[in-house]
Amino acid sequence: MELRAIGPSTIQGWVRRLQQRDLPETYRRTIFVNVSGIFNAAVDDERLRRNPCAARSVSRPRGEYPKVAPWTAERVRAVRVALGERYRLALALGAGCGLRQGEAFGLSVDDIDEGA
Repeated sequence: MELRAIGPSTIQGWVRRLQQRDLPETYRRTIFVNVSGIFNAAVDDERLRRNPCAARSVSRPRGEYPKVAPWTAERVRAVRVALGERYRLALALGAGCGLRQGEAFGLSVDDIDEGA
């Protein structure tokens, strides 16, 4: 389908189909934001006059994130015991320093300042 042929009703139907597929709302919101960004770029490039995702008739997925509950100290200890030695530092960085998975695995020895 050409971009110029897509209107708000097309987007609304697409959003409904995503919902019917029982995808998590946060995932649907991410998909919607990415598609809307494509339309914004087309508007900026003067290929379209308006972004159909921005129409008042289009209901955006809310994408509310559930409240995160940190692991208990007992669970951290149990996971540490079950992990191989190689990954125990990643657990300590996540549980103790709050690093996310990608940050913990991306940490290098050069990133550590022992003099601080």
